[in-house]
Amino acid sequence: MQSLLNLQPGENVRAILAVRDLEEEGKFIFFGTRQGTVKKTPLKDFSNVMARGIIAIASTRRTNSSLHASPTALRLFSLQHTLAWQFVFDEADVRSMGRPAFGVRGIDLAKNDYVVGVAITPKEHEEGAYRILAVTENGFGKRTNVEEYRLQTRGARASRTWPSPSASAG
Repeated sequence: MQSLLNLQPGENVRAILAVRDLEEEGKFIFFGTRQGTVKKTPLKDFSNVMARGIIAIASTRRTNSSLHASPTALRLFSLQHTLAWQFVFDEADVRSMGRPAFGVRGIDLAKNDYVVGVAITPKEHEEGAYRILAVTENGFGKRTNVEEYRLQTRGARASRTWPSPSASAG
């Protein structure tokens, strides 16, 4: 990847998206950071890329962004974080923003907590069709239907996935 892209020191590739038409209306790219910030940007805003690249999300040195795509509208986003919690909210809760924007608070995190993953599921689906697999750093895993998590508004606290923080610690 380094030979294809002119990455600066400290930059790295977080995700690669397969996109057919950058000009298509109603499609967005969804960003989620370790600090719980989320951002939704129209896909068409990325259609004119320069050789040196373009800014996708404004950030500070502390911001680690992981990129996740929403190729169509009407999605549910799930943020998982380190203290065994899961947070599910509707894509409509995040307004569309331009490329240089910082984003908005997606989840309210505790002091030393951070987001470790983002999952995307369709809003309309058969019950039990989509599950979220949560795995701890010690190898414990739990698969849960998306419907078992309470749908919340953006910026709130999450629902517990594990019985206690010690369960995920092993």
